[in-house]
Amino acid sequence: MHYDVNKLMHLFENVVIPDQFTEDDADSFYYYLPDKVKKFFNHYMYGASKIVLIPTEADFVVKIPFNGSYYDGWNDGKDEEDVFEEFLDAGVVSSWDYCAEEEYRYNIAKELNFHEFFAQTKFLFEINNYPIYIQEKCEVFSQLDDDSVSHSVEENNKTSSLVSDIDEWLDINWLTDCRIYYGEEKFQSFCKYISNDVQWGDLRGDNIGYLNNRPVLIDYSNFNG
Repeated sequence: MHYDVNKLMHLFENVVIPDQFTEDDADSFYYYLPDKVKKFFNHYMYGASKIVLIPTEADFVVKIPFNGSYYDGWNDGKDEEDVFEEFLDAGVVSSWDYCAEEEYRYNIAKELNFHEFFAQTKFLFEINNYPIYIQEKCEVFSQLDDDSVSHSVEENNKTSSLVSDIDEWLDINWLTDCRIYYGEEKFQSFCKYISNDVQWGDLRGDNIGYLNNRPVLIDYSNFNG
C-alpha cells in the first residue's frame, strides 16, 4: 500500500462519526462527509460491522467499524422506536470493533505464514477517539463477471476432493483459484487452518477477492451480532 498518514489525517480532520454508528447510518454518513473526502473516496460499501470508503486513484481502502446495531423495541406489546445495542462479541481484541479483530487475525496469520491469503488490515489513526483502519484494495469476488472466475467441473471437483469440509461455505471457484495459485500443499494447510483453528464464517462473495490476481480474504472478522 502507498499512502501518506499525515495527508489522510488532514483529509479526515472534519469527519464526524456519530456516537451510535450502525449500518443504518452508513448512507447518511457518506452523504454528509466533507466534499474533499467524497471527492477522494468516490465510492463506498458497507455491511453489518463496518463501512468501507473506496478511492479510485489509490491502492487502499479505509475501513471504519460500526459500534452497534438497531433493533425493534417493545413496550407493553407495542412497537417503539428502534433501540440501539452496542456490539458485545466482536472478538479477542475488542468487544465491538470488528476491524480490530480483523487486524488481530491478520497478525496471527502472519505469524503462521498464512498472511498471503489475506488482504492486510491495519490501524491507521483515530478521529475523536474513534478508530480508523486501512486495507489493501482488492477486486471483490461478487462483483466480477462469472466467466472470469469460473473453472471447469473437473478442476472444481479436484478442489472439492481436497477440502470437502469447507467447500460448502466458500465459493468453489475461488477455492480453485487458491489451489492453483498457492499450490496444493499450502492450500490444504490454509484450509485446515480456517476450518479447525479459528472460528471463521461469513466468507461470502462480498468478503473474498483478488489482490493483483492473488486470491485473498477481504473481510475476515466474522460477525456475531
